[in-house]
Amino acid sequence: MPYLIAAVVLVGLLGLLNLVLSAGIIRRLREHTELLSVRLDVANVFTRAVGDRITPATATATDGTTVAIGSADALVLGFFTTDCETCHERLPEFVAYAKDFPPGRDGITAVVVGAPEEVWEMVDRLEPVARVIVEPEFGAVQTAVGVRGFPALCLIGPDGTIVTAGVRISSLPVGAAA
Repeated sequence: MPYLIAAVVLVGLLGLLNLVLSAGIIRRLREHTELLSVRLDVANVFTRAVGDRITPATATATDGTTVAIGSADALVLGFFTTDCETCHERLPEFVAYAKDFPPGRDGITAVVVGAPEEVWEMVDRLEPVARVIVEPEFGAVQTAVGVRGFPALCLIGPDGTIVTAGVRISSLPVGAAA
């Protein structure tokens, strides 16, 4: 009888160990899936890689100023479209990021893609904290930076190269152009 009790306890402990290890493996797989999805998102959103030089472009902001992309100043760019649910979800994060950006409104530019009658809700939320450019799909700024998906965020260095790029605010450094 004592051998039977010992065998049952041993099997129970092995089962418990198996359960704990399986839970750890599942947690780890979820972390890796998230990391892979972020990398795949970036690859699907940009045609250019970090370190690539963008094509210089100019566009007119909603306030009438001309914005030179890829010129002398570092610039954070956020690309959003009106028909993207994720863009609407991440817009408040971008607005909060832009409010805390040291150089102020001049260092942040948001590009809103969509039909003119559809973009104004996003434009109204972005104008207090960023220069806003409204473009049709495949506009000049999107083409210059190599954006093919939304939302897309990047930091363009003073030399016109992509310093960092991503699909989440966490991909942008704090005080990037300070």
